[in-house]
Amino acid sequence: MNSGDKCPRCGKPVLPDDKMCGNCGTELYLGADGENKKSQAIRENLSRYWNEQGEKFYFGNGVTQDYSEAVRWFKMAADYGDPEAQCSLGYCLESGRGANRNYAEAARLYSLAAEQGLSRAQNNLGVCYRNGIGVSEDPGEAVRWFRAAALQGNAEAQCNLAFCYESGAGVDRSHSEAIKWCSVAAEAGVAKAQHYMGICYRTGNGVPENSTAALEWFRAAALQGHFGAQYDLGMCYKYGIGTARNGAEAVKWLRMAAEAGHPRAQYEFADCCKSGVGVAADPREAVKWFYMAAEQGMAKAQNALGACYKSGQGVGKNCMEAVKWYRLAAEQGDADAQCNLGYCYDTGLGIAQNYSEAVRWYRMAAEQGHARAQNNLGVCYKNGQGVTADNTEAAKW
Repeated sequence: MNSGDKCPRCGKPVLPDDKMCGNCGTELYLGADGENKKSQAIRENLSRYWNEQGEKFYFGNGVTQDYSEAVRWFKMAADYGDPEAQCSLGYCLESGRGANRNYAEAARLYSLAAEQGLSRAQNNLGVCYRNGIGVSEDPGEAVRWFRAAALQGNAEAQCNLAFCYESGAGVDRSHSEAIKWCSVAAEAGVAKAQHYMGICYRTGNGVPENSTAALEWFRAAALQGHFGAQYDLGMCYKYGIGTARNGAEAVKWLRMAAEAGHPRAQYEFADCCKSGVGVAADPREAVKWFYMAAEQGMAKAQNALGACYKSGQGVGKNCMEAVKWYRLAAEQGDADAQCNLGYCYDTGLGIAQNYSEAVRWYRMAAEQGHARAQNNLGVCYKNGQGVTADNTEAAKW
């Protein structure tokens, strides 16, 4: 270094033979064998400093949060080959934070950092290959990079690798390998892995059935805000799975998931509002949540909303609206809705009476084992409504 040189981190003057900055302790010189090592050390220290500056602006640590400024610093460090900066810059380009989205460049930067062994970049690159982000979709490459990161202890990658084994994407399907990697990730605190382990313990899939263990894994994930786990934890409390029934706790967790947009949680919370489980009965509130779930295409909620319109419970009675929602659920194969729609055709409720259509919908539900539909279909055969009278068929149903 020449006289007048400055420390790349703090900017204080340093002497030509200094190995370390006397002000901030930054290493300037790695050995006594020439300028190459000195230059390498300076480059590494400089890129490390630039990356640290980028992180400050990205997270707003001690400065006003500014993604664009973070990108500027990350790019300087990434151009010097810093893997942390390459990965961070890649994420900014992938997410559009501080720069226009550029998936191909994001994947390229992840690759540069991954090749240097950075586990979070390896995991991110695996995600790119799994989802076709900036690269052609390649499940095998996804598995390769997930495994590389997982073997370094990256918990997100361990979880991603587990789901590859569970689905057979890019690797031979193996539930035992899925459990192996997911349990490690769950212990490390990955919420989706904890939720998965809860499901496995609840169903006895790959592990001994243990509803208490399931409850605890659901709780661990739910406390991290995992919507699916909040729903499952609420259901445990609602139906006494792994714990005593507790309507108030059920409502607490179901409401959290429902407010996050989880359709099954919206349906179950609506059911609590309708029946007064864990909360004061409120038919209007029930209709509100049935509607939210129904709008997301949940058949059970569509059928329940149809029933509310049919009875006028929590909403103005409207049989045509009831038929609309019954039909949406029935067309998805919901047996209750098929029977209800059949009844509307049978009686002319909210729609023109049509015995043939009634029989068609009763039959669909009856063939799924729906008792009320089977009885109604039997009555149609007995009376010859919508079908030729046939006492044998009537007795059968």
